[in-house]
Amino acid sequence: MQKVLLSFLLFSLIGIDISAQTPFVCRGDYYLTLRSREYSELFTVDIDQVTSRVSFARIPNFEDGYDLNAMGYRSTDNFIYVIDQSDNGLLQIDADGNILKLRVMDEIPKLRYFAGACTPDGNYLIISGSPFDFGFGSANSNLIFIDLRDPSYPTREVRMRDNPYLFFDMDFDPFTGICYAFDSNDRTLLRIDINRGTTSPVGRSNQPCSSMGALFFDAFGNLFGYGRPSTGDSQNTLFQINKSTGELTVRTTGEEADRSDGCSCPYTVKLEKKVTPRDAAPCSEVVYTFIIANASATARTGVEFYDGMPEDFEILEVLRNPFGGDVIDTGNPNELLIRNMVVPLGVDSILVKVRIGQNLSGFYRNQAILNGLPESLGGSTLSDDPTTVAIEDPTIINIIPLSVDISSQNRLVCAGDTLVLSGSQPGATYLWQDGSTNISFAVTEPGTYFVEARTVCEVVYDTVIVEFSPPLFVELGDDRSLTLGESFTI
Repeated sequence: MQKVLLSFLLFSLIGIDISAQTPFVCRGDYYLTLRSREYSELFTVDIDQVTSRVSFARIPNFEDGYDLNAMGYRSTDNFIYVIDQSDNGLLQIDADGNILKLRVMDEIPKLRYFAGACTPDGNYLIISGSPFDFGFGSANSNLIFIDLRDPSYPTREVRMRDNPYLFFDMDFDPFTGICYAFDSNDRTLLRIDINRGTTSPVGRSNQPCSSMGALFFDAFGNLFGYGRPSTGDSQNTLFQINKSTGELTVRTTGEEADRSDGCSCPYTVKLEKKVTPRDAAPCSEVVYTFIIANASATARTGVEFYDGMPEDFEILEVLRNPFGGDVIDTGNPNELLIRNMVVPLGVDSILVKVRIGQNLSGFYRNQAILNGLPESLGGSTLSDDPTTVAIEDPTIINIIPLSVDISSQNRLVCAGDTLVLSGSQPGATYLWQDGSTNISFAVTEPGTYFVEARTVCEVVYDTVIVEFSPPLFVELGDDRSLTLGESFTI
């Protein structure tokens, strides 16, 4: 009886510890462990909207004393799971920085477990080991599946077969479930078949990164990595990685993050906003594209979309809306409000045609917002401009007053050649003297040429007289007589 009571009390105490953990809110954030002293700390990753540089913010009250690596974000409970490299302990980290040691995995091989990620279904934390004396030419030797559904957290090992690659992190595409890593030997992107333990390179090798300590996916399925450029000495560069070609593109740089690991929570709903064209004339029409990604494992209903555009912007038409819902008349022509949208899994877009006001000039910026999301996903999310590096920044449009200037362009055409006169005003329509309406006009003969540039509310004109360019003439000086072997300089 005492043994039963003791077991019950122990189970109850363990249950209290677990239930006391505070889950993260899945907003698409990036997380990074960084060993700066004798132990690791946990940081959120941000990109400054002014400098566009990567910065780290330490999670307050984070428990010290652990050597952390091989981390993953679990979609089903919003906790981070990570390995303590000092004893191969499995740890659970919550949003307040509290660490719960779940157990020590004495049964797994004694290796350095740098790479790790949670499977998109939240069933497993998968980690990969490499030799303690790893270096160039070393390779990862196994994959360890840690079952997070079972409170005893059992493990099973998949040996990597004929693997020549060394990788320090791995991550799963939230939509396809494909596992990716970056190899430091050949400097190439990898796909990993986690069930067979095989690897295959993607695209060409010798990418401009010598090692990638942290990989992240966002809710749109884009893959990023924080690594060491091939020409640098520290891990301080954010790369965007093309999953199809393996090509790496430098997005920005920031703080150093050697001896680090990363994870993210892409299992959420996010919004991007872009405009075409980004430079427009007053009274012209532009198209805003609102891209909504749902990687949160289920369709989301009752979602509200709102965009209050700058004053004197007029919303003319919703060109496309695959999410349905009710368009609400707010009484303001610059506002778009849609309620009761259904956002299925995947990525899709709303397209809206907008007219620019007559008296506007300069840069205008704003953000749209999605409301009605679960609190576990943050409740709401602001739009991000995908053309910039910064996160959740406003989308900018530049309004340029209507003008046309062909009189200051080249006025000379050579016989047999073509001179191109160009209008350059975005959002304007053009009419040339022969009735053509292209933005440019090809000139082959001298003459007077005329163009009209027009928007809905304004029209401007310009004229240019084109002449033949004078023939080339070279004066070589007086005639000279030379004897054999003499020379002179012209």
